[in-house]
Amino acid sequence: MHKLLLSCSMLLSVAAMAQEAPAGHQSAKPSRWQIGLNVSPQINYRLLRATPGDQGSAIAKDSRNQSEIPRPQYTAGVSLGYQLNEHISLNSGLQYSNWGGQTKRRDLIYAFPNPALPTQVSMLYNINYLILPATVNVTFGHKRLKFTAGAGLNAMYLLREQTRQSLFYASSETEIQTTNTSYYRKFNLAAQLSAGVDYALNEKVHLKLEPIFRFAVIKSVNAPVKENLYNYGLNIGTYWKI
Repeated sequence: MHKLLLSCSMLLSVAAMAQEAPAGHQSAKPSRWQIGLNVSPQINYRLLRATPGDQGSAIAKDSRNQSEIPRPQYTAGVSLGYQLNEHISLNSGLQYSNWGGQTKRRDLIYAFPNPALPTQVSMLYNINYLILPATVNVTFGHKRLKFTAGAGLNAMYLLREQTRQSLFYASSETEIQTTNTSYYRKFNLAAQLSAGVDYALNEKVHLKLEPIFRFAVIKSVNAPVKENLYNYGLNIGTYWKI
């Protein structure tokens, strides 16, 4: 979370400096290219589907839906855009994103109770991706505040996958165990939709604030219970025309 707060602070600081910079002499007309920094606080979850006719996978799906819950995480990175005309732009870049979820804390039941054993357990799943987005954005309006919408695909490469298990004891102690895992496919594609506002600080610098939704279109694991990861959040960005 501190990384997310630091990223937001950097974006706001850069935007403030750009707005307060002296106008000076008449600048040259900006080019069609722009670069940017963005951070996206998000809520991660997944869509589960059981194999038709497989009772075991249906039970496993129901069990996971009862124990797993959404988890807040973030996406952050740099972007590169090209303005085709006044209203349409093409955008790409490089993003780091955590799509991991978590479970509820659940009680551990033993046939023979032992005070030395943990009483509860919970799991955190860290699924870290390097993302190459390719989107088309449409902007409406002619004043400083404009409305924007975008759609496209994200190419996702799995960097790291970890499971963190937290064991809770009656003595209030907590034991954390981290394990590297390899359940998820290395490459995936995610559809992306967004819509929000674009505010021009000056001729070259603008801010963007947009709710965003991403959905992995390829099943994430090769298992009887099909799983598609998704997240939704708020993308915050500062962009410079170069």
